[in-house]
Amino acid sequence: MDAIIKKLGECMQAKIIVVSLVYFCLTLVHVGAASAEEATAKPESTRQYQIVFSTFDKNSAGKYAYLRDSVQAMLAGRLAAKDRVRVMEKTFSEGELASLKKKGTDKNLSFGGVNADYLVTGALFALTSGLEIQVELYPLVPKEEILNFSVRSPTPDTLIADIDKLSEEISQTAFGYRAAVPGKEAKTVDVEGNRGFVTVHPEEAYKRNQYSGAVIGVAGSGVVTKGRGAKITATEPVNMRAMALGDVNGDGQQEILLLAGQDLLLYGTRDNAIVQLAKTSLPGNLTVHAVNLADLDGDKKDEVYLSATDGLNVSSTIMKYDPTGGFQTISRNIPWYLRPVMIPGKGWQLAGQKRGMERLNLLSPGVYLLSLDTKYNITNQARIALPTSVNLFDFVYADLDGDGFYEIVAVDQREKLRVYNPGNELMWVSQKNFASSKIYLGPSRSGSSGKSVRGFFTLDEDADRELIFVPARIIVTDIDKDGKQEIIVSEGTKTGFSFFNRLRLYDSGAVVSLAWTNSAMVESWRTSNFRGYVAGYGFTLLDESQAREKQGTKNDTTAKTGVTAGRLFIGNLPKSGSLVDLIPGGSETDLSVYDLEFTHQKIKK
Repeated sequence: MDAIIKKLGECMQAKIIVVSLVYFCLTLVHVGAASAEEATAKPESTRQYQIVFSTFDKNSAGKYAYLRDSVQAMLAGRLAAKDRVRVMEKTFSEGELASLKKKGTDKNLSFGGVNADYLVTGALFALTSGLEIQVELYPLVPKEEILNFSVRSPTPDTLIADIDKLSEEISQTAFGYRAAVPGKEAKTVDVEGNRGFVTVHPEEAYKRNQYSGAVIGVAGSGVVTKGRGAKITATEPVNMRAMALGDVNGDGQQEILLLAGQDLLLYGTRDNAIVQLAKTSLPGNLTVHAVNLADLDGDKKDEVYLSATDGLNVSSTIMKYDPTGGFQTISRNIPWYLRPVMIPGKGWQLAGQKRGMERLNLLSPGVYLLSLDTKYNITNQARIALPTSVNLFDFVYADLDGDGFYEIVAVDQREKLRVYNPGNELMWVSQKNFASSKIYLGPSRSGSSGKSVRGFFTLDEDADRELIFVPARIIVTDIDKDGKQEIIVSEGTKTGFSFFNRLRLYDSGAVVSLAWTNSAMVESWRTSNFRGYVAGYGFTLLDESQAREKQGTKNDTTAKTGVTAGRLFIGNLPKSGSLVDLIPGGSETDLSVYDLEFTHQKIKK
């Protein structure tokens, strides 16, 4: 690999001077000689485009980091060579970038009196299979959608050709240099009998009344997904922050635990209805950022693990529930962020992470295994070997390819899903954003004080504070019982309306199942879009596969190898991100429960 990198560096050094000079000259005169392909593929219009490049991100580029400027210059130079495209470059602050990326408003970013059409951002990722380049075009005019592009270069010999390919794809899609080939409409299966659509454009989806929450099977995924009966729903007048799923009373059924403000609300499903079973209030000084259920003491009842802070201090809590006595606190003021984690070969274990020593440092590097004694006292055992920058709430272990070795699936602070091999080497990174969450560690930004007070940030400290977000739950399951585990995760669409650039607001969301196929994560099914914010979800497999016989006919091109059933739970805030949600009493949470059936299809050879 070192020899490959050295060769790649020599190749780039030989090319970069020429590319930079060409790009500079073409940018100044706004002209370029058309390539042979462009001569036969005329642009669809004569519209002129102005695009602005921001500095590409190299934080995950690893050994390829030194190529960042070269890659950006080559791509900019190729786009500048188009006769209708003018390329500019500018360094933006974090706040400026956040503002420019907002949807739905005219940004009025102009150069020479001409408004720019797109902001171009990018990132480089060092994967085990080579260098991946991801590029996003953010529209700077209303009613246009974000465009995502990527290319992977496995060897130095293909890098220049791969950048050529990437520039042509951008030119065709964004600037109309060649008519795009229409994609085939995805075949879908709708739980409720109404037509569902796979869509990445929430505004158009809403106009077409697609916010039904139906579950959609994705064609070609190898798993047929369909519903079993009608979904169960309930609307509660609370502002849900988090959800956990588990058996807290030992009855063998899955209960739903919601965190809403300072209240814990327990729900169950009874006679095709969602009913509230219990409620308790938490101390007002606690800010809970994660709720998890797990049976770590072996009594067949899940404990409640609340990872929380009290002001600037970590102060987690462990609780239990009894149908007669209600919720009881069995350990409090725990100076660890807490989360139960399924560890390969060890089962469910308690893991934790500490805060840093400085006031602004709410998180210290290192995730550790913890042990609980019979009195729930915690002892530090050993540090878990994780990739750099992966924190306690960011990851799960999953055997994605069924080889008996577990990969790490993690979400970074940019909401990008990552897959690492057992050696903690990056194998894949998503273009889309997943595990959408508005929850971050520590006190609310609205709780700052104008003066230095123990337990609270000052206004200046709060302004300098880096928000560390706690991603939504990553669920690991083997839906079709084929030995290859899938993950279930949320996908949110951020709204363009925000009072603070650093905070997150969402105007739609969905829950998606992803499986590892051909060295990448691909969708196997998803819900259609929910309006607002998907604040929590859970999934459990039902033990019904043995009750169904294998089916198939001689004329089929596929054969059913088994049927499994599962139950999907979703908590959604439909008014989140709207002005209605700011009105006292205007918050509400929609709870939905779906019974699903999955059939694994194997292509006959």
